[in-house]
Amino acid sequence: MASLPLPPLLQELLDAGRWPRTWDEAYRQNVKPRVSAERLAAATDGDEGGETGTWLVLFPPPFLTIHECLVGEREFWEDVGDLGAIQPELALVIGDFGLGSDAPFVLDYERSALGPRVRRLSWTNSHLRGFKARWVPFADTFAELVAKLGLLE
Repeated sequence: MASLPLPPLLQELLDAGRWPRTWDEAYRQNVKPRVSAERLAAATDGDEGGETGTWLVLFPPPFLTIHECLVGEREFWEDVGDLGAIQPELALVIGDFGLGSDAPFVLDYERSALGPRVRRLSWTNSHLRGFKARWVPFADTFAELVAKLGLLE
């Protein structure tokens, strides 16, 4: 299990029940999202991050690094995870853009162990090359992500 420090605000959201604490709570987001489609579109400049991802699913702890996810989902991560653009052992997966999106978002600790940025796997489609995934910024800090998504409102 990852030993990367969680941002204090994430722990506060967990303690207050504003971030899912169990997988049962996480699965309920498929029926009742915690982030509106409008808020999500604004936070991603209209690019939801995946072909079918129109809502956000926040994952509960324990959060796994991409490196840890490679054990059970190696094919996905190696095929589309753009692993050359991220350090798998320094990226905690904290959610994705809904069922079928194949678009996770992570706390990326590459620049700072105490202030991770948030990145998301975004899909592009080129009529010549087909679909391609790449890591793009989602927020400079976890606090910025929380504000963009309205998780404290």
